[in-house]
Amino acid sequence: TPTPEITSLGIYFGNDERKEFLIHVGDEVSLTASHFPMTVAPDYKWSVEDESIASIKVSADGKGITVTGVSVGTTKLILSCYGKTAECTVYVTN
Repeated sequence: TPTPEITSLGIYFGNDERKEFLIHVGDEVSLTASHFPMTVAPDYKWSVEDESIASIKVSADGKGITVTGVSVGTTKLILSCYGKTAECTVYVTN
């Protein structure tokens, strides 16, 4: 079976694509993934570069995550799907 091809991939807060956001230690933010074309079933893989700064909990369907600020610093969320990658910088403050 050939790997499906998508043309775009993004990380969203509501309807806004996010490349970065600020969160406070202890706060949570929900983000979702989206890709195009939507006719291709997603196979999202979420990760965070430094779990000591921000942690993620992936939703049961894999389409969204909850990000929690753990400690002050900067890290990146990484979303991949069928060879495409989207990143979002997370700034955690007190």
